[in-house]
Amino acid sequence: MVIAKRQTGTSPSSARGAFAGRRGVNVLELVFAIGILSVMLLSLTRVVATAANQRRELARRQVATQEVANLLERITSRDWDEIREPALSSLALSPRAIQALPATKLTVEVEATPGPPEAKRIVVEIAWEAHGGDAVAATRMTAWKHRHREASP
Repeated sequence: MVIAKRQTGTSPSSARGAFAGRRGVNVLELVFAIGILSVMLLSLTRVVATAANQRRELARRQVATQEVANLLERITSRDWDEIREPALSSLALSPRAIQALPATKLTVEVEATPGPPEAKRIVVEIAWEAHGGDAVAATRMTAWKHRHREASP
């Protein structure tokens, strides 16, 4: 049977005395750790908020791109004589685009170009306000529509 011997100078009272001076250091280390953790959490919160805003703006830009493409397709599917600015003033955005894009402005421009072959340049643009009222670069697409040649007999 082995009996453990107590070493001299390691009594419970002397062990407490050795850590008595460290008690304040432990609290100080804890305060610094909490401070560093707070700064890291604040930085992480800002990064997450920025990423969420960018994701929201990307979704808005995607809706605007789809809307411009749809409008341009509807315009180019019309007859040649129906493609002029007064006739296109009745175009409107879809309910989805109106809901997704705040303060939206739709612009449609038609420019006739002479010469063979006769063509019309059609520009559709949608602009909207970003989060916080900042202006966003508009989504713009251009298409060309050429007059069909009459078949000769």
